[in-house]
Amino acid sequence: MLWIKNEHPVIFVQAFKFISIKEYIFYRLFGKYIIDEGIASATGLYDIYNHSWYAPSLKLAGIDASKLSEVMPATHAETELTAAIKKQLNITSSVPFVLGGNDGCLANLGCGALSNNIAVLTIGTSGAVRLTIQPPVCEDAKGLFRYLLTNKIYVTGGPINNGGIALQWFAENFVQVSLLKTGSLNTVMELATQSPAGADHLFFLPYLLGERAPVWDEEARGVFYGLTIKHTKAHLTRAVIEGISFSLLQILEETGKESNNIHSVYVSGMVTQSSFWMQLLADMFGKKIILNDVTDASAMGAAFMGMHAVGFINDLTEVKKFLKADKVFVPDEEVHKIYLKQFEVYKKLYPALKNISI
Repeated sequence: MLWIKNEHPVIFVQAFKFISIKEYIFYRLFGKYIIDEGIASATGLYDIYNHSWYAPSLKLAGIDASKLSEVMPATHAETELTAAIKKQLNITSSVPFVLGGNDGCLANLGCGALSNNIAVLTIGTSGAVRLTIQPPVCEDAKGLFRYLLTNKIYVTGGPINNGGIALQWFAENFVQVSLLKTGSLNTVMELATQSPAGADHLFFLPYLLGERAPVWDEEARGVFYGLTIKHTKAHLTRAVIEGISFSLLQILEETGKESNNIHSVYVSGMVTQSSFWMQLLADMFGKKIILNDVTDASAMGAAFMGMHAVGFINDLTEVKKFLKADKVFVPDEEVHKIYLKQFEVYKKLYPALKNISI
């Protein structure tokens, strides 16, 4: 919004509302501007503690609340479609359209991870680590986000820019395979298995696209550190996978300060296609890595929220009865010790290099 205000001031002044695609769809369906608290809390404009648009943020953006949608709970449902949409969709009955939440919060729900001792990790093009917590106090979140799922359930965590996209870059340019092709991920992982854990002290900072959590630096850059003549393509491949994983471990470490008893991590996204990577995460994190029999945790979470909204389930904790663990990966303590030492070095690399300008 600030960019539009600065770069396109005429458009900014003329704008009737500032909305997301979800709000636009609901407007077309029902003729109302409404937004769920999950999406609202991701805008930087919403006070998650008092459940209202945050006046200082509105002032910074140069707008008032009339330029935004009305905030509603995740369970809010609309049934009265506009006449044109009813005709177009041939709907005659009152079908509830449940507002829902954002994909990250819904992924936690879709995994059944509703306590503060179970984290959720997603690796797609980007990545994230999230933890469900009870209503927090208003304090510095140390670079993490805090989003609302319901009035009683919050989700905290952090996103990375460089998840699968970093591995895709490496695979295409150094292994000459495209991760978009079936079976290519296994090809890359098989190459990584030829290197020992820790890649013989080779490190990779995966900041190819700058980085969000934990460093929040758009000027951050990728680095291979510790290269020697003994390192092979296998070492570099493993270092890339470990670098992505270490960046997520940094977020898990910070997120874990909300809870000192995280014992398991549910995973979703491309990482679930590789047992090698799942085991690597278990060894690195020193925690059980759990794969649910759910293809898309966010979509499942949306379905669960709909079930709750219409009274099919009375409490969101009931979703656990619909889920089962497909696979569980247990950490190897000896390998975990190797990664603990590597992690201490990894955390020092970005602070040591960030002031070097190119």
